[in-house]
Amino acid sequence: MLERRQRLRQSDAAPMDEETRRYVQCQVMSAGRIVVFMSGAGYTDGQKNSVSLISDLVGIHVEKASVTEPAATGTLNGRTFTIQNEGVKSLFKVVDPEARTIATYNSGECAAVIKTIKGCRVYYFGIPVNAGLGFWGALLEDAGVRTYVGGLRERDYVAVGGGIIGLYSVDGGEKTIKPLKGAPRKVMMRPFATRYFDLDNGMDRMGEEGMHNVR
Repeated sequence: MLERRQRLRQSDAAPMDEETRRYVQCQVMSAGRIVVFMSGAGYTDGQKNSVSLISDLVGIHVEKASVTEPAATGTLNGRTFTIQNEGVKSLFKVVDPEARTIATYNSGECAAVIKTIKGCRVYYFGIPVNAGLGFWGALLEDAGVRTYVGGLRERDYVAVGGGIIGLYSVDGGEKTIKPLKGAPRKVMMRPFATRYFDLDNGMDRMGEEGMHNVR
């Protein structure tokens, strides 16, 4: 299982054999799940390289894009985002009337879509995503993923587990702690500070310095 997961994480650059493809389609892309594919996921099976292998894997019709500039713009959950990935040689576009476009290349070709396939919500990006924190926040919100801290910046780090929300911030600033049960709570972080909050109620495990409930 570990070996298979490692192959899946590398699947946009490494061969994906038939066994792994079946695993993705039958186990990963099951009803109720959300799956994100990028660029050349499944482009090679070790014997041949083909865009059709991408289409077969992700369930979305993909073709080679004519555009050469590795940049795309789009909107997710009401937020506009830009993806730029200098040095990328192969770009892919989507030609699928059943998919909803969320990003386009400067040429107007479709760069990214969302499509529901047998109850699975699939995101496909024809360009490797190299974007800021705002994009990832929008993607998580659009996908309905539960988040625990708001107001994050590029050099903030969050770890959740063991009943704790851990937050480390390089630049500091105001954050919003979003516990499982209690009301959201504002906290002012100092630069290069680490703090721990209760997962259920959001209380600071090391004291109430600089915290107040959101009204």
